[in-house]
Amino acid sequence: MTWALLITLILGTLVKLVTAPPNIVIVWVTERYAMHQKLKLEEATITYNNEKLTDQEKAAFLESYNEASFLVRNHIFKGNEDFYLNPETDVIPYVINVKKGKHDIVYYVYHAEEKVEVVKQQGKKVLAYSLNSKALEERTLPRQVQAI
Repeated sequence: MTWALLITLILGTLVKLVTAPPNIVIVWVTERYAMHQKLKLEEATITYNNEKLTDQEKAAFLESYNEASFLVRNHIFKGNEDFYLNPETDVIPYVINVKKGKHDIVYYVYHAEEKVEVVKQQGKKVLAYSLNSKALEERTLPRQVQAI
């Protein structure tokens, strides 16, 4: 009789945890598999026009990037990855290299028509999405070259 009660109690606890997991588990899973992940200052290196950003510029850029809101995912059809990785535009993208564990992730961030476009490349997998952020839009506007 006590075995039946003990087994029922254990199974009830497992069913409760599976059907309504703790909040920390939900947050961990959603952050891990989110398309627009928050980037940490220590993990990222940012370059613009093949020049590394200073620590202050890098911190400000990552703060703007992390606070940006996700707008829409741009669907990439098989074979069109190169169109997103090397767009036919004169805008120079910010390149963010991130090392998470064994994975190397490269983000290309550039300004395009009232929004910020992000292309994320992890191995052979390429994702593209748009962000909405005034601060990030101002940072990614094409820099003007001053004539001497």
